[in-house]
Amino acid sequence: MSFPTNPSCGTCRSRQATCDRTWGPAGCRRCAEEGLQCRRRIPRLKNSTGVIELTDTGRTTHRDRVIITSNSATASRSSTGTFSARWVVPSQQKDIGPSPPASILPTETSVPSTRQVTTLNRQAPTPPTEIVCSARGSATPVHPVIGGATYSHILSQPLTPVSPGLSARTGEKSSGAEPSRMAHSQLQMKPVIRQSAELFLHCEDPESIQASLLGSLSLDREVESNTLPFVLHSIIAGVVRFVFAPTEILSSIRDYVFQSHSFEQEARQRTLLISNMSLAISRTTDYDLTDYMIFQKQLMNGVLRARTCNELTREVALEVMKASHELLCAMWRVGSLTNVLHTMRLYAPIFRRACPESNRELVNFPRLLITPNIDLQYYATLDILQSFLTHRPMFFRYDLNFLSPQIEELVKLDQGPGLRWLYGIPNRVMLILARMNTLLEDYGDFIDKEQVRELEDDIGACAFLLPSSINADPALNMGRMMVQESWKLAAYVYLYMGLCGADSSDARVIQIQKRFMRALKGIKPLRNPDSFLVFPMTILGIATSTPTDRKILLTRLWGVSECTKSGTVGNNLVMMLRDVWLRTMQRPTIWADLRIAYSTITGM
Repeated sequence: MSFPTNPSCGTCRSRQATCDRTWGPAGCRRCAEEGLQCRRRIPRLKNSTGVIELTDTGRTTHRDRVIITSNSATASRSSTGTFSARWVVPSQQKDIGPSPPASILPTETSVPSTRQVTTLNRQAPTPPTEIVCSARGSATPVHPVIGGATYSHILSQPLTPVSPGLSARTGEKSSGAEPSRMAHSQLQMKPVIRQSAELFLHCEDPESIQASLLGSLSLDREVESNTLPFVLHSIIAGVVRFVFAPTEILSSIRDYVFQSHSFEQEARQRTLLISNMSLAISRTTDYDLTDYMIFQKQLMNGVLRARTCNELTREVALEVMKASHELLCAMWRVGSLTNVLHTMRLYAPIFRRACPESNRELVNFPRLLITPNIDLQYYATLDILQSFLTHRPMFFRYDLNFLSPQIEELVKLDQGPGLRWLYGIPNRVMLILARMNTLLEDYGDFIDKEQVRELEDDIGACAFLLPSSINADPALNMGRMMVQESWKLAAYVYLYMGLCGADSSDARVIQIQKRFMRALKGIKPLRNPDSFLVFPMTILGIATSTPTDRKILLTRLWGVSECTKSGTVGNNLVMMLRDVWLRTMQRPTIWADLRIAYSTITGM
């Protein structure tokens, strides 16, 4: 097969930019990476027969994405042959922070396509609600830890992807004095949006992963045989953008995608949904969430059915947990903290039944870290992280003991199992955070000095690991080292402020905060590593007192595209940090301020 011609695209020519003439589903790679409309139709292969309908699965291939025929996503074709998008902005949305400048907001355009007219869903839908049950007052190995009046509020309130407005509360006086006008204006600064050329060309795929995997593949979706390569392209696009160490999992992803043709119809359909969702979310923050909504509905229907079973077996629970990590990962990007926590609560009894431990035992977290089941790994990891980031209890208590020397050795291996490749959190740090979460729930800030010294030693023993990649440049490796160092420093802040009761004026906290700021100033602001610094930076930001340092952190956070989109986890965390700062202008910050900020922003 050959292409008749291979000219550069009109968009690149008009911008006087060099077109790489590498064609994907949205045109040339340069236009796709910058989010521009490529003015050149992908050349059709000489033996292409046009649009091919896959009647066995109900899918229709077309130029932009695979459409999954579903009752929940109906559409009709425009008589003019153009795709007219109607942006849907919920009337209930409230402004919880500064918005990007008007010049970068998307405008409504008509894109020549054979696509059907569809209403774009730009915000994450609310997870399904359920019958409110009485809350338990104590934690047990069998049921989620949701007890007392605070957590019964979670069960009874409707959940939306948009958090309550911050502006209604920032004028209230709290335990601190009224903030100064200058400092307040710094916290109200507009998001700093990096130029698209810097964001996409230089840091989106610094290891040339797409080129190495897809360079020899034709991505013309009008050819039926290209469905699997395009699915691979779509999933890899999300992996490159959102995964800390993508080179560590590429072979597994490629094997999975090319084996998916032998899956049953439902599994193949789910794979296509995941690929469409991944591509949509990785392109822009003004994403079309149609595929995400279909995917969420499918999984939530299974969860709700499983929750009504009188005798749920482990086999059924494992089946229901399948693909939950893809849903929660996507929700972590496009949904709010409220969405994520509500969905985790729905999954909680399913997760517990899927674990190998009996009802009388706690789930062993080290064993989960070495299990090949990523859905169970991810749920437990996210449970620990949400408690760390919000100062709320974990859904479950975990047994943190190593069941054998072999498990301990595997968990502590530099390149051992676990999810360090996803967010850059070493396994040892995850175990330490889980232990500190448990200690905080049990003893508050009254742990003895021996435990403090032991935790300090454990945190200090956590080592860095650089992903192996022949194409990784020194700046990328420095950024990855910075991410892992930041998790260690955030763990120190948690230890001193959370478990020792220190405030931000404590000498130990100041030392850790200065150490972080020195390291941060030595790293160039780019998506990688900044997008992986959002979580630890939230905790380290609580320990930050000076207006100058707060401005630096806020600028770096606003540079991450997810943090600028209202109603997402990233934006929720920025708003929480700003809420803490606005209430502590003239007093030191304490760990309890994190929980107050979480309640203020999420309403939970």
